[in-house]
Amino acid sequence: MEFWESWFRRTDEALYQAKVNGRNQYAISNHQHNSRIMKRIEWLQVWDCGVPEIDKAHRDLTVYCNELVMSSFDSSNIDETIRLAGQLLDETKHHFEMEIGYLREKGYPQVEAHAILHKSLYQSTKKLYEGLVKHEYDSVELLNYLKDQVIIGHLVNADQHYRQYLH
Repeated sequence: MEFWESWFRRTDEALYQAKVNGRNQYAISNHQHNSRIMKRIEWLQVWDCGVPEIDKAHRDLTVYCNELVMSSFDSSNIDETIRLAGQLLDETKHHFEMEIGYLREKGYPQVEAHAILHKSLYQSTKKLYEGLVKHEYDSVELLNYLKDQVIIGHLVNADQHYRQYLH
């Protein structure tokens, strides 16, 4: 579901574009191919792996990601967005370490490959965070990476591979 603020921003931009084009014009926001659309991530119970600590961490990361998106809508408060992004980076690192420890304890045969994936995701997230801090770009790149690669790509999809080894 798209954040209301994202929808409003797209509507406002389309209205402005119609105004620029002249009288009696309209413009349509192309939401199909707009990477700036921010959607709320709702953690689904079906994504849970059944380990309370891991499931709670996954849900918490989703909440932190949504809070970061909400913060990014107020461009005058970039310091708060950077603070929240740093907090999310720290929480992601902590979660990855905790999850790998648990997988090692349970004897997951692909734990080293999973640890390498975590390292890659963390390094990419950190690089995007550092770019945000340096004002090299806005928060959209970081937010889309978190949503598409960390939350959906990893927590939802990649983590499904170890479920059978947890119980």
